Amino acid sequence: MQFSDRHTAGRLLGKALSRFAEMSDCVVIAIPRGGVLVGQEVASVLGLPFDVIVTKKIGAPGVNESAVGSVSSTGQVSLDDSALHRLGVDVADLQPDIDSVRKLVIERSQQFQKSGESIDLQGKTIILVDDGIATGHTMHAAISSLREARVFKIILATPVASEESIRFLELQVDEIEVLHLPVLFHAVDQFYEDFNEVTDDQVTAVLSN
Repeated sequence: MQFSDRHTAGRLLGKALSRFAEMSDCVVIAIPRGGVLVGQEVASVLGLPFDVIVTKKIGAPGVNESAVGSVSSTGQVSLDDSALHRLGVDVADLQPDIDSVRKLVIERSQQFQKSGESIDLQGKTIILVDDGIATGHTMHAAISSLREARVFKIILATPVASEESIRFLELQVDEIEVLHLPVLFHAVDQFYEDFNEVTDDQVTAVLSN
């Protein structure tokens, strides 16, 4: 299964989540940057409020695509001890990368908050959206941030995810909606015809509307 682009994937995902349409106290939250285009469509289909939560994975030194942890929107660091051990990475050697990612996350959070009025999430049902999930570390950081905000329920929603990531995340959320769960998963972009990079300016524009 391959989606033409993030907008199309978002509309399909929104239809799959129709049970939440116009539900009171329900908010669609997307993970920038690619997840914002998907989340915007989901929110539009369902007639729900829309916002973002900024998180970022921490890549292994020299192998950035291999996530060894993540930083939440509050600056909280979560490390994957098994990945660190498997890749032979020492936490002390990782500290410069952790500091860099934390700084970027905080800056982006402040930037996007200025783009629109922030929504109070306490007690809300959250539909948490990204354009795809490879390892689950970025999503894990977002879930941790939402739990800190004392939300009522978290529904993880994405067009495509690896089986490994869903096993990692399934006990952390209340429900999961995935359109495509392929047996062979290499990277999120293989499931999109158009997977152009989404810029901070695009995210800001979406949030300003």
